[in-house]
Amino acid sequence: MTKENPTDLELMSEVTDLLTEETEMLEQMDNMDQSEMNTAELAYYLEVTARIEKKLLEVAY
Repeated sequence: MTKENPTDLELMSEVTDLLTEETEMLEQMDNMDQSEMNTAELAYYLEVTARIEKKLLEVAY
């Protein structure tokens, strides 16, 4: 939702869809077996995870 129009139903629907996608993505990432990743794969996994967390923090505040 935006501060300009916190009751916009279309925006609320979009946010709900994004949260659903986020939940699914995080579940998939949690299910990855990091012990089977080589060094490059693990580095990339950690980089992507950090980018996602940074974006989430940006939109949270």
